[in-house]
Amino acid sequence: MRRVAITGILVLLVASFAAISPAKEARTKSQEAHQAATKPAAHTKSQPTHPASQAARTKSEEAHHAVAKGTVWPSGDLKWEPMRGVEGVKVAKLWGDMEKGPYGALVKLPANSKHPLHTHSNAIKAVVVFGEFVYRPEGGTETILGPGSYLVVPGGLRHTSGTRSAGCELFQEQAGKWDMVPVNPPTLAAVRK
Repeated sequence: MRRVAITGILVLLVASFAAISPAKEARTKSQEAHQAATKPAAHTKSQPTHPASQAARTKSEEAHHAVAKGTVWPSGDLKWEPMRGVEGVKVAKLWGDMEKGPYGALVKLPANSKHPLHTHSNAIKAVVVFGEFVYRPEGGTETILGPGSYLVVPGGLRHTSGTRSAGCELFQEQAGKWDMVPVNPPTLAAVRK
């Protein structure tokens, strides 16, 4: 019963996060395309529409209709891929492009993983879906976050993270691209040993 409730919370969070920016952007682009298409020409003679502007208008209309229909993505249809730069971690991208800018994604961390002191350039907002996520800001207390827990890690905050024996699955989003910057990167001499 608890897993069903948490899944419901996650669905609402994903829907609200994903609907805010992309929906507004799609509505704005669709409205602009509609205004451009229906604006009377300054001259009386009709000119043929350029194919590129027709394609842009069609793409904008498709985005508007996709948002209007909503998004339904069964868990079996998610595409899990290795997360760049973090061994053993997998990610299912839900919206955006995490390597270029704002995004929302599900993230699976393996059992007993440990990520040494690091930072992220942009704040991360996360909800634990399954398992336990272990978080400790530098100089702070370690916190074990179970399913339904919410976490915001400000950009630039030095912290450690990891999981316990069951591993962990999170929903996370950022307003900018994802990165993981080690505070003490290994030196070339340490790598050769």
